[in-house]
Amino acid sequence: MGTIFLISFRKKLVILRKFRVSNIKINMAVETPKHDFKNIKEAREWAKNIVGTYTNTDTGEIFRISNLSIGKFLSKKAVEKSVTIDAHLSALKQIPSLIETAVLKERFDDKEKNIDIREIWRLYGAILYENQILPIKITAKIYKIEMSKVYSFEVVDAKNPADERQGLSLPLSYIESLTPQTDD
Repeated sequence: MGTIFLISFRKKLVILRKFRVSNIKINMAVETPKHDFKNIKEAREWAKNIVGTYTNTDTGEIFRISNLSIGKFLSKKAVEKSVTIDAHLSALKQIPSLIETAVLKERFDDKEKNIDIREIWRLYGAILYENQILPIKITAKIYKIEMSKVYSFEVVDAKNPADERQGLSLPLSYIESLTPQTDD
């Protein structure tokens, strides 16, 4: 099922597996255990630990997670866009490694025409959660002067990537390309 790497990530052991996504090799965080939060308030308190900066290996871009980002990650609207609340909260614990290993797949102008924003990026990664690979869509704002900021993330239903409930359309080629790569 691919090459398994064990790395130390922010003093935690993370299992990575090599995958191929549209002919781009990436390492994707897998085996995401179910979260242990009792409620969103507890998740918000824990998430203060991930405030900081993270470098994406695909683009070299440095992304900031702020307290405002945490608020957005755990807003009712953001959580409802994910396939389940449990998958969303479990992915939250992996968001730093997901940011670092995600692949840039989409770039577009800011629909709100904010003059400080150069582009909006969509990056994709995945988690292995409850024995299924679930794509993660990460939306980031790339600023002209300030450090880029992770704006939101969603755990996407791999079986129905264009789920209207989620208000997104994940390229089917991306879902189909989430196949383990053999050692090379």
